[in-house]
Amino acid sequence: TPRVEIPSKTATLYGGLGESDFADGSAIRDMVEHLRAGILPSTTIPNTFIRQLLGYPSIRYAYDCLRRIGVGPVSVSGAGPSLYALVTSWREAVEIAFRLPGDVGATTTVRTLPAAVSDQSAAEAAGVRRMALALRGVSES
Repeated sequence: TPRVEIPSKTATLYGGLGESDFADGSAIRDMVEHLRAGILPSTTIPNTFIRQLLGYPSIRYAYDCLRRIGVGPVSVSGAGPSLYALVTSWREAVEIAFRLPGDVGATTTVRTLPAAVSDQSAAEAAGVRRMALALRGVSES
C-alpha cells in the first residue's frame, strides 16, 4: 500500500471518472474463466480507478516496481491505493514481497481460501452473528 494522501478520496476519484474508465465487463468475465481453470490472466486486472490512481507518483512507483520484478497481473484494490498481484504460489508471493524496495509502502502477503473454506467461514460468521444477536435479546428478522 503506497503512502499517498488523496483529499476527499471517494469524491475525487468518482468525480474524475470518464467514459473511457468503463468497459463492457468482458475482461472480467474472461479473467474469472481463467482463474476457474487455474490459469492466471496474462493482462492487467481491470479496475475503473486505475487510470487516475496511476497519476499519483507513489502509486505509479509501487505499480512499476511490481511490474519491473516480473509480477504478472497487477491492479489496485477497489479505489486504492493498495495494489495487488496474483501469483501461483505462496513462495512466489513471499519472494516478491522481499524483492520490493522498502519505500514502496506497506507490503502484506496473503493467501486466498478455497471456495469450500470460504463458504464454511461465511456460514460460521452467520452463526456467530445470530448468537451475538440472541445474547443481546434481538431476533433476526
